[in-house]
Amino acid sequence: MGILKKLVPAIDVVLKGDKGYSVNYEGSLYYKRGCPYDGKINLNWDEEMIERFIRAMNYPHYPYAQFADKEIKTYKEFKSIISRHEK
Repeated sequence: MGILKKLVPAIDVVLKGDKGYSVNYEGSLYYKRGCPYDGKINLNWDEEMIERFIRAMNYPHYPYAQFADKEIKTYKEFKSIISRHEK
């Protein structure tokens, strides 16, 4: 019930046409929408970062992680591709 008490006044303000105010994002931790790192795996990352990135990108509404123009769905798949890529 506490959240409703806070939400109702905010809705009233919006319905009355309040345009709000601009916010200065300089120095903030705001990230643009879209895939982090454009969805591409960076070989300079350590193995843990690569594995976590692949898992994070395996989420609905994001394309899979990419390496060498291939979709990477699992870390095991990445390791298989990287071993062929290094030869």
